[in-house]
Amino acid sequence: MLVNNDKLYLVISNQKSCGNVIGTIPFNMTSVFDDFSYTIPVQVKKAQSNMLILPDYFFGNTLYPFTSEKRSIAEAFIQRKLSESFPTSTEMLNFFNYTYTRTRQDAGSLYAFFLQDPAFFKLYQWLIHAGIQPDRIITPAFIWQHMLGKIIKGALDRNLCLIHTLLTESHLYFFVHGNFLFSRSIKFPESVVDDSEKLDSLVYEITQSIYLFSQKVKSEINGFYLVSSVEAGLKKIDEKGLSERMEKDVQRIDIDRKEGRHSEEADNPLSGPLAAFSWHDLESEKILAISHRKVALGKAWDPVQRVGMITGLLVLLLLGSETFYLNSRNNNKFLSETLPIAKDIIINRQIIMQYNELLDTVMNERQHPDPASLFAGVILSLPENVTIRELAFNLESPFQIIIKGSVEADSPELLKSALSKMVEALIRYLKPVRSPSMSDISFDMGKGDSESSSPGYRFNMQVDLK
Repeated sequence: MLVNNDKLYLVISNQKSCGNVIGTIPFNMTSVFDDFSYTIPVQVKKAQSNMLILPDYFFGNTLYPFTSEKRSIAEAFIQRKLSESFPTSTEMLNFFNYTYTRTRQDAGSLYAFFLQDPAFFKLYQWLIHAGIQPDRIITPAFIWQHMLGKIIKGALDRNLCLIHTLLTESHLYFFVHGNFLFSRSIKFPESVVDDSEKLDSLVYEITQSIYLFSQKVKSEINGFYLVSSVEAGLKKIDEKGLSERMEKDVQRIDIDRKEGRHSEEADNPLSGPLAAFSWHDLESEKILAISHRKVALGKAWDPVQRVGMITGLLVLLLLGSETFYLNSRNNNKFLSETLPIAKDIIINRQIIMQYNELLDTVMNERQHPDPASLFAGVILSLPENVTIRELAFNLESPFQIIIKGSVEADSPELLKSALSKMVEALIRYLKPVRSPSMSDISFDMGKGDSESSSPGYRFNMQVDLK
């Protein structure tokens, strides 16, 4: 199922056929459940698996500092953060996923992506009412993220901009350390027919988007790539023309597929953002996807259930054979004696499981820093002319200490010397995961005031623990 050009395209794809469009439903027909269900072909309802492809703006994403790689803890953490950020959208908690990333700059982060557009939740209810439940929900940006990771060396460690040009529109995609950040769609006005004017418009929009990117991540883009899904036209919008106008090195990558050659046709589902892909590109299981929490849980437990069923059948066969043998030997006394032993084994197994659960809880608690040790480490790190005004501890991951204080100093040299001693001592006593530096210290404007109980230069700093 593809949502594009305000339409829902229904496509059957299998090993024999790349993709056959068997239905197209305008969104204005989906105001009533029964009308929507009536327009769904029976062939779609019998499909073994269903995938839904949505525009990028249906999705949101964010990056959370997080050091634990345990899935149960990470999912609970993301659910709590989403509840705090979107308190009125409870349905969002059923539609999110994440990947764990670790770079040289941080100890670990969760890249969480989720469905946020209210139109999706309404569409999902229509699909469920019609007897269709999407197994996987993806977007063109995630398809590009998967493909760029394969064809661009080091894509996971760089900030990239992908420019996808078509005859009447272009699409921009921005990635941070290989993770999708945001995208933009640019429609060329009908009055703009000259290639040079289209190039001017495209360069302007790219420049604005680069500025937005810098504001979001406080970093620069270090890779620009161009993909063109146009056989004729836009001859001046190529990597050379863009490089000259943008004063950036734009490299061309050729991944066009034959299905997208007529991307400007109104009824072609592989148009617009999907014009550069083939049907097989959309079916890769390695593309980031979202499933309803119940569907995801079912997928996770499906291999376990299969193994359990096979094991159960084998055990049943063995026990049946053993019972038949013992009954044939009239060894009922032996069975009556082994029954209490079997019950004791079951009880002991339950006790061991409870002990393991308590042990996991204790181990998780031991990972938290000791507040008393942290407090002592901060106090030992203070030079004589440094006074603490406020000390805050964050004992939830990521662990942090926020120090607010003041320094009595008659000159900038004495101020710098005192703070340098404090930073060195904090590194020695606290052993943070990232060593703080003088650049991590911020100062309040001015050199204190008469109302302050702690005269001197007032400063703030944050120390990241583990």
